[in-house]
Amino acid sequence: MVPDSTNSPEEDSAEANCGQSAHDATEDTLIDMIGTILLVAVSVILIVAGGQAIIWSLSPLGMAAGVAVTVFGVYLVAATLELVPPVREWV
Repeated sequence: MVPDSTNSPEEDSAEANCGQSAHDATEDTLIDMIGTILLVAVSVILIVAGGQAIIWSLSPLGMAAGVAVTVFGVYLVAATLELVPPVREWV
């Protein structure tokens, strides 16, 4: 035998909404976490590529490009981890 439900329809819908909002919050958190990890990975790749360009470059232009890529990679990781404000807040 199945016991009768003592919850009113309003309580059942409130419980369903709470479960849905918890699911949405968890999904948003996971998406944000994956995005942060990917941006940090791209930043590390830029920093390494810029460092290699600085070390192996034979011309001043190549070194300047390496410095620019490295600086952008450092800024990108700092902005991703919210250590510095993003560019859109500077203007």
